[in-house]
Amino acid sequence: MHLRKGIGAVILAGAVAVSAAPTAYCNDTGTEPIERPGWTLVFQEEFNDAVLNPAKFSDSYMPHWTTPEQSLAHYDVVDGILSLRIDKETQGPWWAFDDVQKISSIQTGMRDGMHNFWDTCTITDHHRAVTNFETKYGYFELRARVPHDGGLHSAWWMIGTEARADETAEIDVFEICGPDVKAGKSRVRVSVHPWTDGGCKEQSLDYYPACDVSQDFHVYGLF
Repeated sequence: MHLRKGIGAVILAGAVAVSAAPTAYCNDTGTEPIERPGWTLVFQEEFNDAVLNPAKFSDSYMPHWTTPEQSLAHYDVVDGILSLRIDKETQGPWWAFDDVQKISSIQTGMRDGMHNFWDTCTITDHHRAVTNFETKYGYFELRARVPHDGGLHSAWWMIGTEARADETAEIDVFEICGPDVKAGKSRVRVSVHPWTDGGCKEQSLDYYPACDVSQDFHVYGLF
């Protein structure tokens, strides 16, 4: 997945307290203005450096459920574009109990035990908590281009801080599977997964932009 400069208040696989159902959209390739009337910009990343800014992002995806080496993202930053890669031959599986799934992800927040998605999850390594950006309300936006190859799953999502049982919900601003990206039509899924949060319910909504979203950058946003 490629992320382009001009990101405002973005959380990638990060930590955010959520409660209500989201409103999400996918715009065309036009550049959205960064400054908006009535809003205060509190987080922005232009990807101007060759490496990620550790004060904003972690490149280790839930390392507490795996090993430091297996959790590291494979990525490049060139000309203001961050490209997350899956290296078929050299990248190992993310999880010790799964010899297929490989993940490259960046996030603004993470701590030990966060996102316990499976009963067999066991903390294998302890890490200092990353709390670069957390917020309860706001508007979030990024420009992204996703691959269309089979077997790939691109996503931008948020989870609660998990300080309480009602702060565990997950919002998927978009989930796009490679086979769902086709010429003239793509499927973009928006979802809410409550996990242990009784204040919301499981729900998903599919959007069908009339284009191949892998061919250019598109703006995805969440209120």
